[in-house]
Amino acid sequence: MSQFQGTGTGSGAAPDRKTSERKRDTVDALIITCAIVSAILLAFAAPTLVTGTGMMFVAKCFILAVGGAVVSWGVNHFAIRRGAPLFAKGYVAVGVVAVVSVLAVGAGIWTATYSGFTRGDVEQLRLDRHGADVARHVGDVRSAMRARMEAGLLVDGIRSDFGQKYACEIANACVSGRGSGEGPTSREIGALLAQASTLSGQIDEARIVFEVRDRALGEALGAYQQLIGNQGGGIGERRRRLHAAHATLADAIGDLQSTLPLGLLSGYAETLKAGTVIAGRIEASERLTKVMRGHGDTLSKTLADLPIGSTGLPALPPKVGVSDTFAHIGHFLPVAAVTAAIDLVVPICLWIYAAAFLDWDIYRRGGLRHARPSEDDETFDALIDRPRAVSGGSGARRNTIRLKGKGPVRANGKPDDQPTVEKWPGA
Repeated sequence: MSQFQGTGTGSGAAPDRKTSERKRDTVDALIITCAIVSAILLAFAAPTLVTGTGMMFVAKCFILAVGGAVVSWGVNHFAIRRGAPLFAKGYVAVGVVAVVSVLAVGAGIWTATYSGFTRGDVEQLRLDRHGADVARHVGDVRSAMRARMEAGLLVDGIRSDFGQKYACEIANACVSGRGSGEGPTSREIGALLAQASTLSGQIDEARIVFEVRDRALGEALGAYQQLIGNQGGGIGERRRRLHAAHATLADAIGDLQSTLPLGLLSGYAETLKAGTVIAGRIEASERLTKVMRGHGDTLSKTLADLPIGSTGLPALPPKVGVSDTFAHIGHFLPVAAVTAAIDLVVPICLWIYAAAFLDWDIYRRGGLRHARPSEDDETFDALIDRPRAVSGGSGARRNTIRLKGKGPVRANGKPDDQPTVEKWPGA
């Protein structure tokens, strides 16, 4: 005997009430169990969905869990125990409403459950990806600054070259060719030597500062990555600490980039390429200008080949919302599948099974489906828990079913010569 099977004919045996009630109790137990499990899942998911502290926070979580369970039980109960029998008897609109209500409530509870269970993990995935972007950015900045510091070594070479030419000009007039000793050419070379020596000294100081700031940047990056990897505490408190660490890291990057301004080297290269003019010393001016432009071109080319690096520190990603969790549903597919089965698949399957069994039961009893129920339909009475009308007299009951657009017929499909007058409840 199926779960919703009964014998409603006058010639057949009376339905097994105990078996029918026991099977109905099984359906009720499944509905209640799904509602309780949904409430438990919502209770675990709620802390990541609502904000607050103390009793207010507990109250929000409690209301969300209990409210979801009550709504789930109520909708599923009435859809299966009331909607399925009416749909099997021909009320299609009731069946549509029942299915839509089960799907809507199930989808809502599943959305809250799945997102609540995975929101923290999705937050961690996004932070891990952000941490990798930050580490890559910091690495690019440090590489670019090291290359800039290495370019500063060219200034040391320029200073050394001017120093040698100055000494040679004093001793042998290597540049001017007009006698040794002090003169306009040696004084010009001396000025260029002083300029290169000053810039070289600034670069030497910048190297010392660079090492200190580079070490500080590494420590700031390590602290930031440690915060990203630490999953303890609430999301709100953790993000506040991350914002503070992000600002510290940005300051450390700015300090490192300001150690040796690129414009200082570029300006010196342009000065060298401009050459010089020594009054009364045309040949010396040409020779010295050629040397200066050679150094200037080399320095400019080196600076042009320097890596630019990233333009800015990647921003901290925004807090993960409910919709963001569904973008990672493939990553958490087992969680999504289990929660969907509890909140959505089981209730709708119960409704489909109930409607199918009732439809089959009607077919077996009379071959007539999708007809309005009669007052003597014992299976229908048992399903909707209403008292069955008892026919008067000692004769056999007439178990009639009224078909849409037809007169009353017996349950065996034969016309009733003397149809009973039926009154549909609520009519």
